[in-house]
Amino acid sequence: MDSGNFSNVSVKPTKILFFPRDSREVWYTIGIMAIVSNSILLFGVSTGRTIRNLTTIIIGSSFIIGILFGGIYVLPRFAIVGYRKWGLFCSLLPILGSSFLLNYNLHQCLICFDRVIAVNWPVIYKTGVSANHYLLAITSIWIFSLLTALVPIMSFRKLNLSECKLYSENLMAEEIFLYILFFGCIFFPIIVIVTCYSYIFYIIYNRKRKINQTNASISPAQYTVIKRKTMQASIQMAILALVFLLMMLPYLSLFLILRLQPKLLISLPMYYFAQFSRYIAFTYPAINPLLYAYFVESIRCALFDRVKYLIYGQPEARSPVVSRYERASSMTVQRISLRLVRSPFHQS
Repeated sequence: MDSGNFSNVSVKPTKILFFPRDSREVWYTIGIMAIVSNSILLFGVSTGRTIRNLTTIIIGSSFIIGILFGGIYVLPRFAIVGYRKWGLFCSLLPILGSSFLLNYNLHQCLICFDRVIAVNWPVIYKTGVSANHYLLAITSIWIFSLLTALVPIMSFRKLNLSECKLYSENLMAEEIFLYILFFGCIFFPIIVIVTCYSYIFYIIYNRKRKINQTNASISPAQYTVIKRKTMQASIQMAILALVFLLMMLPYLSLFLILRLQPKLLISLPMYYFAQFSRYIAFTYPAINPLLYAYFVESIRCALFDRVKYLIYGQPEARSPVVSRYERASSMTVQRISLRLVRSPFHQS
């Protein structure tokens, strides 16, 4: 997933189009935003009470990746002048960037699976899933992402301690590996997010319909609460999924277009689109923590508690926060039937 600056492109021997170089100011902004936003949110959720929320474990790990992505990859690779003089570290920058981006987006997939389990099997989620399961899954994703990114230097791209080598002479191997990275970093997460959230929407509204049809014991006030919380959860999930699609799809579209019509890159409008789509895609790890801080109640409350502690010196004592989404799901399940408790999944 490494992409270097576009150089001047010659169309004819007598005509040269001079393309503007990447804005280092923009890359500085993206890198610093990623470090600051992820650091603040990681600081906010790093409490014993908040970590009891299983989803927060995944989100906290993604915050660590966002910090590394901004500080170790974006700033050295795109913002700092003269990085090619760094020899071995320069050669490792594409490996680190690919690993961080793959790792980050796989974390988003894991969050989707977490939400599916929480909605469809809430009893199992509360009683049968532990933090150790999530730590094992997160560790596996970290190892898998790193090993995947290391494939080039373990096979066709040999490193040199004193020379910066971003690519090898084996163009076919580089091309195949680039396709694999784009599939893992962008295309696969898009499929997972769209599929999981569509399934969650179906589950939520199907349960709401069952409540309306079969459970006459629910008072109008209770039904209004369930309906409101369900709608809030649906809107939140839709926004999170939509932001990911809007920020990643332009980069994916560019990649597919240039694979089919590489000569289009010669045009100045396509070059600007390439710059813009790359800026947007690489900004996602900096914007995503802000979305979590706004939509995830447990993270927002934990951050507020930390701020109050820093200002007043006494954190507010209260029970662990449960998100609106989980409360809505739990209330819905309790009023439908005991079918979910007796399901084969729970018995196993």
